[in-house]
Order: sequence, then C-alpha cells, then structure tokens
Amino acid sequence: MCTPFPSAAIVAGTDVTVMDRASEFPAAADMAVVTAAAAEIPEILAWAVREGWNPGTNTAMTLYAADHEGCSFGQLADGTRVSCLAHPRYGDEFAYFGLYLVPPEHRGRGYGLKLFTTIMDRLTRAGVRTIALDAVDSQLENYKKLGFVPVFHLSRYLTGGLGADALRDPSLVPAESLPLADVLAYDRKHFLVDHAEFVQAWMSQPGALALALVREGQIHAYAVRRPSRLGYCIGPLFADTPADASTMLDGLRAGLAADAHVTLDILESNAAALAIAAERGMKPVFTCTRMYHGPALPLPIDNIFGATSWDSG
Repeated sequence: MCTPFPSAAIVAGTDVTVMDRASEFPAAADMAVVTAAAAEIPEILAWAVREGWNPGTNTAMTLYAADHEGCSFGQLADGTRVSCLAHPRYGDEFAYFGLYLVPPEHRGRGYGLKLFTTIMDRLTRAGVRTIALDAVDSQLENYKKLGFVPVFHLSRYLTGGLGADALRDPSLVPAESLPLADVLAYDRKHFLVDHAEFVQAWMSQPGALALALVREGQIHAYAVRRPSRLGYCIGPLFADTPADASTMLDGLRAGLAADAHVTLDILESNAAALAIAAERGMKPVFTCTRMYHGPALPLPIDNIFGATSWDSG
C-alpha cells in the first residue's frame, strides 16, 4: 500500500494472530465471504484511511481493473461487513494479498482469519501456485504457520520534489506515447507475470505520470508516479542500470515542491537502489518482508529500483 505506515497486507488489528485457534471463534462460522463490487471497493480504502494509512487516490479503480473479483468482504447475516482483503489474481498462477483489515469493533472473533484462509483455499483450488504478501516483522511467524516463506525485505523511503523549474532529461517520454506492447513487454520482464489490464489502468489513472526512458527506440527504464492521500507514490521503477534509474527518479520528482510527500519502496537487496536513495538524502520510514506461499518469483532484483504497490503487488 502507498503508505509510510504498516503494510496493508499484514498489520496490527487483523485477526492473523489467531490463525492457530480458529475453532475458538464460533462467531466466524456464520460469516460469509462475498466479492466486493466495483462501487464497494472504496469502502475498503476508507477502512485503510481510518487506520492512518495512505492509499493511492485511484486504488479502487486500479484494483478492479486488475481483477473484477479481486476484493472481498467478510459479511454477517445482517449485512454487516467485518473484514476485507484485496487479492488480485494476475494470470493463471499468481495472486497478491493486500488491504487486509478488520475494523476495531470486530476484532478478536476470527473474522479476518476466516476470510484470509477462505480466499487462499479458493485460489489454490483454482490453480494459483504462488501468493505474495508484504509482512511486518511482528506477523512473520504467524504467516509462516500458513506456509508463507520470507524472501526479501522492502523499505519505504520518503523524499520531496525538485521544484517547479526542474527539467526532465530529454530521454524521458510519456509511456503512453509508446506502443503499448513495448511497455507491457518491459513491465513483464520485471514483474514476470501477465497483468496487462492492471498496467494500462495504472498508467492512465487520473493524476498519474508514467514515463519511459528511451534511447534508440528501446525502453531502458519505466516508472509511474501516482497521487496518494498524502502526496505521491513512485512505483514501479524498473531500469536497466542505476544511472537510468537515477534519471527516472529525478524526472518523476521534477515539477513537485521540495516539501512534497513522495515515497518509493526499495528492495533492500538492491544495493544500487539504496545508494541512489542515500545520495538524495531519502529517509527510510517503514520496512516489511515479502513472503510467498508457493514458488517464489525469480525477480530481477538488480533492475527493480522501486516496487509497484503494497496493495496491488
């Protein structure tokens, strides 16, 4: 999730800590799992805002574009919604869990656990081999009990803009001005699974700036800056080299005020990305761990200078 606060995937306030004690929560037995319609996804984001998080302004739109059935509620017989989870599926074999929430007044009754495990079971039965999520340290052991394995750490870095008069490198062009097939191919080389509908919605969401670094007709970097409740989030940021990544990052910061709230989620195993952040005085504000249930994706870590999103993958 685009936020300096705990990841939407695994947070304090969910029912994950009771995953070994489901039988002790009979209230959850009567809870149904229902798919959120497009018009209902903003309710999930409103819950996130109440927790103090900073979701992207257009997250509801992009989640629905990614997967029309990719968000669910836990719902009681009287219609009361008591838990939620975003679980967009990309392609046939990969899904991502985020925006996992239980409102304070409904915690401790197993509502989150039942929703989580029900969706896991449905996806597994449908052929999904890999489920990813991003976990805070306090929840790592709980997710290990469900078969999730930690693979790498991500840290959210905070920075500002370069000012209204800052110029972008001329090699940076609007991504939407390029053949869509070229952008999708470059994205897939880094994300590794097909999520074309999501990429198109991500680039074209209101207020977003999607750029590609092009030399001799070839894409060498691609990134998106999108608006959030507190400012802006950059992600993904894919690049062939650290120099290309630096050019892209500065291009996305150009035009924004120095005191703008701009975040970038960096894979800590990418030393070059950490160096780029340090050179610009960017400060880490939060860390989480990427976990996988099933085979981990062999991501090209050295070319991922910013993760896409903690609510969409």
